[in-house]
Amino acid sequence: MRIVGGTDENDSLRIEVDVIGKCEEYHVAALFDSGFTGSVAVPVSVIAKIGANKIAVGSVVVADGSSHLVPVFEGKVRVGLMEYDAPILVLGNDVLVGMELMSRFKIYAEASVGLFYVEEVPIIHNLTESLHSIRVD
Repeated sequence: MRIVGGTDENDSLRIEVDVIGKCEEYHVAALFDSGFTGSVAVPVSVIAKIGANKIAVGSVVVADGSSHLVPVFEGKVRVGLMEYDAPILVLGNDVLVGMELMSRFKIYAEASVGLFYVEEVPIIHNLTESLHSIRVD
């Protein structure tokens, strides 16, 4: 399935996602941050809205090189029709999606029109099973 994203007024890539807690979902055009190695980061106001269980405190290094301790919550993220378990970090003023989540997708860009597309990459969970299904005549 192909999911379409776009660019904002700052030419940053944005993709529509739902951040899912135990009480609610939050729909947003999230900023795709290829320098962020986690799945998703949200402002504290989003956690308050969706209701999620705190599972840890993590240490993150932000773009300016400074280190911060941030709360980590249990949740999910929906991209298109696909839903993924994802640790949700509380950090900053924007919703970010990072490489832990986006590495599941092929990403194509049409820079001249400010669009990009993502398609889920099939993950082979059982290589042995997959090899048995391959025939060589």
